[in-house]
Order: sequence, then C-alpha cells, then structure tokens
Amino acid sequence: MRISVFMKTGDADTMYYLSALVATKLFSRIDVFRDQSAMPLDGVVYHKNHLFKKGFVRLIERFLSALLQKDRPDMYIGVYEIPHGVLAWFVSRLRRRGFILSIIGNPGHTGLRKGVRLYIMKHMIRCASAVTVTGYRSKQVLKDMGVNEDKVFALPNSIPVELFKDLSIKDRPYDLISLGRISPEKHIDIILKIVQRLAPDLELQVAIAGRGPSVEGIEDMVKRLGLNQQIRMLGYIPDNELESFFNSGKIFVVCSETEGFPRTILQAASCGSLIVSSSVGDIPEIIRNGKNGFLVAPYDNIDEYCSFITQALRDSDASLNMSQRLQKEVHNLFSTESAAKVWVSIFKSV
Repeated sequence: MRISVFMKTGDADTMYYLSALVATKLFSRIDVFRDQSAMPLDGVVYHKNHLFKKGFVRLIERFLSALLQKDRPDMYIGVYEIPHGVLAWFVSRLRRRGFILSIIGNPGHTGLRKGVRLYIMKHMIRCASAVTVTGYRSKQVLKDMGVNEDKVFALPNSIPVELFKDLSIKDRPYDLISLGRISPEKHIDIILKIVQRLAPDLELQVAIAGRGPSVEGIEDMVKRLGLNQQIRMLGYIPDNELESFFNSGKIFVVCSETEGFPRTILQAASCGSLIVSSSVGDIPEIIRNGKNGFLVAPYDNIDEYCSFITQALRDSDASLNMSQRLQKEVHNLFSTESAAKVWVSIFKSV
C-alpha cells in the first residue's frame, strides 16, 4: 500500500506523526508534501517546494506536484483542515482515491472553527473515509455535530519515549517551565500573573520557551511587572535540546484557553516534570486532577494555579509520586507503537 500525506507541522512533530505510520509496516512508500524535508524515515519520500517558498502559490505548487504524480497512492492524508486537509481532499477527488483528515487541535474551538472554515471542515469530514482526532472528547464534539462516530478515530499524539528520558537531575533550576507557540489563545500572560501573585511567598524561577505573535507583548509585560529576575524568555528550543529543557523544570505549566492534546505535555511528563494544566480539549483524558497532575478550570483561574503550584513545590514527595505515575502512563499509552496500533485499525476500516 502507498499513501500521500500533506502537512505543515514542525520537523519534530512531523517525525513523530510519520513514525507511527512507518511503524505499522503497512506501507511500501509514504510520500510527504510539505515545505521542506524532515528527518529521514524508512519508506518516506519528501516532496518539498522548489519554485515557491511562501504565500498561496507554494500551495498551488504542492497541489500540482501531488496531482501529477505518476503512480497514484491508495490513500491521501491531510494534517489540519486548512490548507493541507483541503489540498489532500481536492487531490483525492481528482484522482479518485480515499481521503483521511487528521484534526490536530480542538474541533469545537469556536474562535477558530466558524463561518466558512467550519463549513469547509464539515464538508471535508462528510467526504472523508476516516477522520482522526486527538482524543475521545474531540470525537464527542464531532458526534454532536452529526458526524458518524464510526468514521472518527481517537489518535492521541505520540512521542518516541526513548528520546525524552528523566535525567534524574536533583535540583532542577526552574520551578516552572512552558514551551509552545506564544499566541493569544495560549495565555502565557497568566504565567506572569501567577509569578506576581506568588512573589510574596515564593520567588519562582521560570523559563518560557517558544515563538509566536505574542512574544513582544509578553516581554513587555515581564518588564512592566518587574519580573526580569524571575522569568527567562528562551525563544526557540532546537529539537536536540528538548530533553534537556524539559529536565530543567519541576513543573510544566499549560494555561491555554483551547487545546487538542498538546504533545509537550507528553514530553514534559516523560522527562519527569509535574503537569499543571488548564482543563481543556483532550487533556483531561490523561491528567487526572490530584492523581497524576493538576487540572485548572476555567483556564484563567489564577487562584487555582497558585494553589496547585504552591502545594506541588512544598510537598515534593507527593509531586514526585504524581509525576512518576503519569510518566509510566505516557510510556505505556502514548508511544509510537501505541499510535501505530490505532493506524492499523483505521486502515482496516477503510
């Protein structure tokens, strides 16, 4: 069997997603259409743009490159609805092949999926042979939209757990760490407010990593609140430094207003960090409040973040027990091999 995948995820996320497909051993070849090549994998052929690197024309080049392939694949996969889900859908219709849509993120996020975008998503789902989402809560969202649940598969994000080990660092330098896209819906500003609120009792050391449109605003807020001595803005963390970064923090904090199933939670947990996260998207499917981490609702409940963080830092033994419990679950349930089993069931159904 041969498949073609359209995607624009980061190099690491691309590798994790494709590794699960490779691990199924179902495919003789996987053609991947994206901006550039990523890590070499057995049977994976990358088709990067040669003529256009930016703008809408690069998508046209990608579309034509897939459409003009000499040998037709058996199935097309689009990762994210727009634009790569649309590209995979169009090519599949023109070449009379099946189409799988992978929704990464919360399909019920009304701030993003509304109007024309929501209409396109629903139409693609109706045409798709199968749809993957990151958890059963997201599957329920699609079911509530009227989607046939038999074609929707919960495909949790996975990681190569062997690349994210707990390095057993006795004194981790940061109390709190955060990594991800720094954008409005991620609410990194809440972390700053937490640090300010706890300042009289706890002088937290915090590392915030990532890039995005809100970086300058967050940096200005750090200065305005006088938190320069407590908060470090690290910017982009290369893939080969992620394990070290996650081992630098005692607590990994997520304050997002909306999420699907962030892979960073799995990476941090695999490295032994305790998770304190907003209770959104599919995150409650892995984090059980007070058992293997802490969940905050609503996402902007600063009092609750402060309470959980204070509790975790003052009772290190309980925190260690929770983080070790989650670490074992991540290794058992969210490995590449676990995701491969889901893909096998998907392709059996289509």
